[in-house]
Amino acid sequence: MSKVRENLHIVLSFNPIGATFRERVRMFPSLVNNCAIDWFQPWPQDALIEVAIDKFSSFRLHVGTKEEDENYIKMIIEMCPYIHNGTKKMATKFANATKRNVYITPKNFLDLIEN
Repeated sequence: MSKVRENLHIVLSFNPIGATFRERVRMFPSLVNNCAIDWFQPWPQDALIEVAIDKFSSFRLHVGTKEEDENYIKMIIEMCPYIHNGTKKMATKFANATKRNVYITPKNFLDLIEN
C-alpha cells in the first residue's frame, strides 16, 4: 500500500474558462491547495501546422482534379493556424478593452479543425 501511495499520480485536466470552472474549484478547494498546477503554453506555429496536416492529409474535397484538391487542402492547412492566432490577438485586444479574459487554448484549435 505504501508503494502505491508513493508512486500513484493522478492527472486532472481542466479548461479554465467560465463560471463552471470557478464553481468546481470552490467545491473542491483541496484540488488547488494540494496539487501542482501546470498552465500549458500555447502551441508554436509549426505544431499548429503539423496538427492541421495530420488532420487534413487524407481529406478529399472533390471540387476538381486531385491537384486542385491538394492546393485547396494546403490553403486550408495554412488558414487554420492563421485563424487561431488571429483569434488569440483579438482576445488580447478584447481583454485590454474590457478587462475580461477570453482564453484561446490548443483545445480551441482542435475544435476548429474538427469543425
